[in-house]
Amino acid sequence: MYILELPLHLQEASNGRFIDIPEEVLGVYRLWRPTPLIGFVLCFLTSLSSGEAVARFHPTRAREQLLLRGSHAYSRVVARAMHRSRRESQQMTRGIAMLARHGAKRLEKLLHTPSRIYYKYEGVSPAGSHKPNTAVPHVWYNAQEGVKNLVTETETGQWGSALALACCLFGLNCVVCQVRASFDSKPYHKLMMQTWGAKVQPSPSNATEAGRTILQMDPGSPGSLGIAISEAVEVAAVNAVTKYCLGSVLNHVLLHQTVIGETPYMIIECTRGGSNFAGLTFHFVREKLKGKINPLIRAVEPEACPALTRGIYAYDYGDTAGMTPLMKMHTLGHDFIPDRIHAGGLRYHGMAPLISHIYELGFMRALAIPQTECFKGAIQFARETGESKVILMAMCVHGHFDLPAYEQYLQGSMVDLSFADEKMQASLANIPLLVQ
Repeated sequence: MYILELPLHLQEASNGRFIDIPEEVLGVYRLWRPTPLIGFVLCFLTSLSSGEAVARFHPTRAREQLLLRGSHAYSRVVARAMHRSRRESQQMTRGIAMLARHGAKRLEKLLHTPSRIYYKYEGVSPAGSHKPNTAVPHVWYNAQEGVKNLVTETETGQWGSALALACCLFGLNCVVCQVRASFDSKPYHKLMMQTWGAKVQPSPSNATEAGRTILQMDPGSPGSLGIAISEAVEVAAVNAVTKYCLGSVLNHVLLHQTVIGETPYMIIECTRGGSNFAGLTFHFVREKLKGKINPLIRAVEPEACPALTRGIYAYDYGDTAGMTPLMKMHTLGHDFIPDRIHAGGLRYHGMAPLISHIYELGFMRALAIPQTECFKGAIQFARETGESKVILMAMCVHGHFDLPAYEQYLQGSMVDLSFADEKMQASLANIPLLVQ
């Protein structure tokens, strides 16, 4: 029995260059897309010629060929350009680019850099993050197959909120297993999920065998994404009328997130499961693999959960109970339970296999930094929002529901949590198969 619906399995293993986006999914995307790309100069697109108003999923190209990454006002101007000649369209695009000239200029001035900094802002969706980009097609494909009930996991709540939104739009029931640490510390995401009709339960819980096993070993367990995945997969596996959705790591999820932009000198993005990182970088990785461009690509991960920088490349389970297939990825071990850092969505033991692969090939690098350094940079960014180079990053969510974390930082009560070697060795001991 499949816990994912067949169309998503087919996307997971597809070797086709394009996968058309269903019209119903496009209709939902139009509620918030295009999302802003804000920078010293807006990206220059050359694909705005007549007849190219085609929307497709593509693993390494733009997910929405026709959309300039500006505001909705910009997109209306671009739509008019679609009916002009290529030359006229390009001229109009150059004009639109000037409208966003001041987006990151203050940050560039603060850093005393001649580089042009772009940030891709995904906080304008109804759920406040990039996650609806994949939640909407997930739910639509399930609805087309007659599925009525979906179950998933979430840490801080971005993915759970996105799936709850999509289920509300398409009339499906939604159950979300939220990691206990965030269930207790981030109540507003829970309220958002419940507002859209989802049932939210803490993880680990006594509702599943996987949860009961963890609670027997540690009644006060803060949980982890690996544990929550185990519980959600178990619910789908024992209920024939329920299917499972995953919001990161897998190929088809990364596929739904791909974006397009100007050729940058450097691309920097946070990563854990990999959906946001892939969405920002994979178009450029494709061109890098073909030898056309050579940007520096940097993945940033938490010092307390450093799968790329300190994990090993192995076949490991995607969940704590070992219910998923083995995946070839960088991992800290599926038994690993991260400390309670504020970036709850980055508390995961593994990494998307595709990202792990390009990391092993040397097409990107990774660094791990402590959370206080992250908050220092975030506050600097919020206050200040000889060679010219382009630096690209993504702001994948808005921080409205995470203000208590900023309060702790400003009060000086936030501490950094390091990753002890003893803890890593214990978590690596049960990895099923090492890569030779």
